[in-house]
Amino acid sequence: MSRYTILVDMDEVLANFSKTFGVEYISKFCQTRSSRQVVSWPERKHWKVRDDYPEKYRADIDSIYDRVGFYKTLETMQGAKSAIIALKKKYNIYIVTSLRKENLTCYEDKAWWLETHIGTDFSRLMIPCSDKTIIWGHMLIDDNPNPRLGGANPHPYWTHIVFDQPWNRDVKGPRIKNNWSNAEEVIEKVLKDRERREMIKCRGFGDYDDDIVDAVFFG
Repeated sequence: MSRYTILVDMDEVLANFSKTFGVEYISKFCQTRSSRQVVSWPERKHWKVRDDYPEKYRADIDSIYDRVGFYKTLETMQGAKSAIIALKKKYNIYIVTSLRKENLTCYEDKAWWLETHIGTDFSRLMIPCSDKTIIWGHMLIDDNPNPRLGGANPHPYWTHIVFDQPWNRDVKGPRIKNNWSNAEEVIEKVLKDRERREMIKCRGFGDYDDDIVDAVFFG
């Protein structure tokens, strides 16, 4: 087994949260209230879907993904299953995902989803967490534009690999396409960069964090 560990976010990376939410929003609130419109996936501007809508609709939005069983109904992101199964043969894979405390079956539903849509082994690899900065790993694949924000650890060990979504297009750095087609290529490049960075630190720059090393040696 590889000595490298990859942390993988779940919603909008493995599971298509936006599609299921959009279908339910249209069904519940747009067909009976002509003034409302769903914010389509390409038009999404914010990581949290509720931030794409007026504040007066927040309670309605929350009612959708706080519904018992909601997370069981999510479809799999294109290419996600085959990509994760292939990566698991080469790396240590863990699924890191936050839980909504307002959704009473969130944990059980996400574990069921992983077993059903990805594979029976993957529910055991799920790490529920609200702060991914405290989870150790070499890489974090996440659609969150800034998964460090608000975290207890300002310098997590992992390198953030952006999982491409409309709300993170302005984020620089390594990026996996939202059909997973370039995942292995991106991961291999990140690993090579990490190895180079570790060599530099071993040669006298061990007291500097990764951002400073990147700026000096990688432009």
